[in-house]
Amino acid sequence: MNLLFRRNQTNGYLLSVTFRLWGKIELDAEEQKLVRRYELYKAMVIEGEDPDDTSGAWLYGFVAAAIVFGILYFSIGPNIGTFFGVIIGTLVGYWKFHKDRETIFVRDLMHGRYFSCTSINDLARKEKHLRGVCNMLKQTLESCKHWDGTESLSIKALPIKDAKDMITL
Repeated sequence: MNLLFRRNQTNGYLLSVTFRLWGKIELDAEEQKLVRRYELYKAMVIEGEDPDDTSGAWLYGFVAAAIVFGILYFSIGPNIGTFFGVIIGTLVGYWKFHKDRETIFVRDLMHGRYFSCTSINDLARKEKHLRGVCNMLKQTLESCKHWDGTESLSIKALPIKDAKDMITL
């Protein structure tokens, strides 16, 4: 597994700077096979707090729908305006949600994902976090190689005091 990073910066709103980090993992053939076999592409590797992103997505979608509806209502008609307003609003909301969501799945890293960062320190923290997540994913893939079959573990009796402590957990 290889982890690729690309960094750049863009002009943000009101003379601010936004730092962008692109991250992608490259898997070898055996790792890709394991990801498909165990459907690991659906696995969440970073759990984010997405409720704020949901409200922003609804707002963007609503505004886009209202603009499209307003333009088409007066130029073509109410039915077409409503239809395209709903379609465009839904697409814009969907785009905004997936652009800003913090929850990251394995499939996101397999296809490459952009992250917006407010500072160089934020960008460095995000890189470090992604390195850690990819290390965990690599170990998970290594464990997947040995999931088939039966494993036998010998469980030994504990001394009486330790056994009582174990029971009362």
